[in-house]
Amino acid sequence: MCDHKGVTPLDELEWLNPDEIRLLRTSFVRMIPACEVRSERFYERLFESDPSLRPLFPTDMESQNEKLTMMLASAIDLLDQRDKFVETCAALGKRHAGYGALRGHYDLVTRLLVECLVEELEPSLSQAERSSWTKLLTLISEFMLSGSGQTEHAPRQG
Repeated sequence: MCDHKGVTPLDELEWLNPDEIRLLRTSFVRMIPACEVRSERFYERLFESDPSLRPLFPTDMESQNEKLTMMLASAIDLLDQRDKFVETCAALGKRHAGYGALRGHYDLVTRLLVECLVEELEPSLSQAERSSWTKLLTLISEFMLSGSGQTEHAPRQG
């Protein structure tokens, strides 16, 4: 993937193949029944991992939990529409830049979301599903960073 030493232009990022898209969609369906609890646990871990992120979020996290689930659902719905996916992620990244989100935050969120999914889903994510989620969340992050003005050339934080 991209880092400050070896830069991959956004248009050269490897897109998800049909098997990865299928794995994402089927595992997402498994996530839905307890998505609120999973979102709460994710944010608890996020704030434990980096307490400086807590002030970037509202005190009442109920709507934030819903936003996370809706963002993931939207991303999965748009996997067959790459241009719309990129556009949506870029707009989201622009908003997040206004909240103070930095490149390192995206890396942490990707890692913690995948860890939470691995630990929380029943049955647990297979290695192929885990790899697909990591790839999806990395794509989301890179396109959000592009929309925020933080290109691949920006140094990673934290």
